[in-house]
Amino acid sequence: MTVIKRKILSITTLLTIVTTTHAQHEKVVFPTKTITIKEAFCEIEKQTDYLISYSSKDMDLNKRVTLTTQDISLQKVLQEILKDSGYKGDIRGNHILIVSAPTYISAPKTTDMVHTPEQTDNTTNPDNRLLDLNKLKAGVIAIKNKRGEIQLPTISPVLNIEIYEGERTASPRYTKELPKIGIRTNLLYGFGTFTPNIGSEAGLTARTSLLFTGSYNGWRKNTDNKKLWHWTAGSEYRYWLWERFNGHFFGVHALYGQYNIAGKKIPMLFEKGSENYRYQGHGTAAGISYGYQFIPGKHWNIELNAGIGIGFLKYDKWECTKCGEKLEDNVKQTFVAPSKIGISMIYTL
Repeated sequence: MTVIKRKILSITTLLTIVTTTHAQHEKVVFPTKTITIKEAFCEIEKQTDYLISYSSKDMDLNKRVTLTTQDISLQKVLQEILKDSGYKGDIRGNHILIVSAPTYISAPKTTDMVHTPEQTDNTTNPDNRLLDLNKLKAGVIAIKNKRGEIQLPTISPVLNIEIYEGERTASPRYTKELPKIGIRTNLLYGFGTFTPNIGSEAGLTARTSLLFTGSYNGWRKNTDNKKLWHWTAGSEYRYWLWERFNGHFFGVHALYGQYNIAGKKIPMLFEKGSENYRYQGHGTAAGISYGYQFIPGKHWNIELNAGIGIGFLKYDKWECTKCGEKLEDNVKQTFVAPSKIGISMIYTL
């Protein structure tokens, strides 16, 4: 058992050295030498793959710092912007956790030992801002957020770190804990047109995802030949401003479908008086969209989104009555209109 622990410690130490070395060589370019801490964090996230978690409740994010140079390594810039602040940047993989310095205390001989904040040495953690020392176990670090608790390996003794919910800390951004897949249905589209629909969204990176959707409506009314028969298939690439499946996002989407619609008033797609005719054909659309996802539960999200794009329709126009006469053939129509709108319920995995 001792040999296994030593091997694990060696591997973890090697990974830490590799991560630190990478951070020392990665450069960040700032627009000016004088910048606020918040602006510096934003530039780091924008120019690198690192994601930063911190407590806006305790840190003065508007404090201005002066950098030695505008072209500076990641490791050096963290030291300069956090100098004399009582915080340090703890780099783990592609994540930077801003914590009180020093972050860890020495491991006790007995791992079952429980420490409370009152029992903690103030020189180790003088203000107890970020660290909750109610639990102390060797080899595991627990990160809590609204999705629950995850555990990550660490070579240090274990601290139960509670990250306050604030301006930027609704969930600490560890890619490991982010949902990988979201299964959804558009409630607005489904109930508004009585069209069953389903979608699947897969995470690509911490801030990008790819969505596929499909729908089918076989509704027909034989008495007066009214119908809204159609099927659609679409995809969308999304970029998230915070993290995938959480908060604001922008997307680029494409859609294809076939339809046979009669007795329905849809002037935006066809023409005024469209309820008096039947339209049969296919259409495509492409556009951009914006949306926002809320997280009401551990595995449940609610999304609001809307988009605008360019559409193309090709159809034959018939009399609305069953077996009516064809009035126009191969009508082509191009338009700019809302190409996407929805209120969706999502189950994340």
